[in-house]
Amino acid sequence: LTVTIFGGGFAPAETGAVVVTIGEDVCTPVSRTNSMIKCTVTGEPPAGQKVVRVFVAGVGVQIGDVTFDYTMDITSISPAAVSMEGGATISFSGSGIPTNASQRLEIRVGGVRCRI
Repeated sequence: LTVTIFGGGFAPAETGAVVVTIGEDVCTPVSRTNSMIKCTVTGEPPAGQKVVRVFVAGVGVQIGDVTFDYTMDITSISPAAVSMEGGATISFSGSGIPTNASQRLEIRVGGVRCRI
């Protein structure tokens, strides 16, 4: 995932190391100017709104009123239909699903909360 951050005071590339985080995820800078940083996040970060932080060595930390939204994309659900009686196992897959989904997600089927 490539992210471009626009702002100011990011300092020219020759001034020092840059560390960008989006929530808990490191976004590795690939290019920058005084007003733009392009960085990449590896893997599939979990969905949700994340605070963007930029640290430039010799300049300091910049934390603005900027957030970044990762989205969750469900690409398959199996089975396609279940009884409302309950007890069925439902599997789903996609991107942006956190590895500790049972602690971070709430799933409902027909308005009824599912146990994860």
